[in-house]
Amino acid sequence: MKLSKITSYAYIIFLYYIVCLNRQPGKITNINIFPFKRIYFNFILRNHYDLETIISVTLEMIGNIIIFIYYPYFLYYTANISKKRSLLFKSITTSFFIEIIQLIFRIGKFDVNDLVMNTIGALIGIKILNLKTINSQTSYY
Repeated sequence: MKLSKITSYAYIIFLYYIVCLNRQPGKITNINIFPFKRIYFNFILRNHYDLETIISVTLEMIGNIIIFIYYPYFLYYTANISKKRSLLFKSITTSFFIEIIQLIFRIGKFDVNDLVMNTIGALIGIKILNLKTINSQTSYY
């Protein structure tokens, strides 16, 4: 249990670094409210299939998913939230809050794709947490 709290706090520090400290303030002020606009624009409208764009878009999407896989676990162990709906709601709310903070302080861009990918990550995390808690409660005797 102690290790879970230590990894949870390390995760929050890492998340804070990725969201706030790893950016240059005032550089990006774009707002994207259209899901998968960048994919649609580059790959469908422009027929732009260069390797650099494909890697960039893929890494951005996978990165947003991976970052939020651990978040339900963090909520479960630090805030004692165990209901799936609550874990998902808090994950989505946190993701939205991060996007708003990036917009207000101009340390990133508000991107609905990030919300979608973070939600997918949280759903994966909830599923893993559910499997972990089910397995730990199962008695083999």
